[in-house]
Amino acid sequence: CMKRACRKLVGFYEWSGLLRIWISVYFELTFAALLQVKTMNFSSPTYIISSILGVVTLILNTIFPFLLFLIMKRIDKTRENVSKFRAITEDLDLAHSGSRYFMSFVMLRRLLQAFGIVFLYYLPILQTTVNWMVNFILLILYIVYRPHNRKVMNFMNTYIEITFFVIHSLLIIFALD
Repeated sequence: CMKRACRKLVGFYEWSGLLRIWISVYFELTFAALLQVKTMNFSSPTYIISSILGVVTLILNTIFPFLLFLIMKRIDKTRENVSKFRAITEDLDLAHSGSRYFMSFVMLRRLLQAFGIVFLYYLPILQTTVNWMVNFILLILYIVYRPHNRKVMNFMNTYIEITFFVIHSLLIIFALD
């Protein structure tokens, strides 16, 4: 009985746990990897290891939104598959194709924002414009697709994106000065 329960628990968390952790730290890992790649240094063994880890992390995080897209494209809507990948299917309306791939859109937004913040640091108007555009696109996607099954989640996420849109709009005004 205990062995069967453990096997079921491992089967559930095999992918869901890994994906949930990766999604949770994705933005921060992307920032760290981009900053590390931007300041690569091979002068000591510590810097070499750090630079290699930065490149590997950046490659994995760049691939991640597309990996999520492929997982959602190939997943059939059986109860076992949905629970196995609960971290990317949670509360999403899987019947609608736009909603089905929504986690890929969110991860792609985080990736583009991190790239914009790190590599456009010395061009503040372009930096804020890129973030504004990415937020605007995700806001439109939230309004059009309403990806969640629960209306309160759709409302909360739309409200959050509107707030970020307003903040980035104000940042554009400040960047013009």
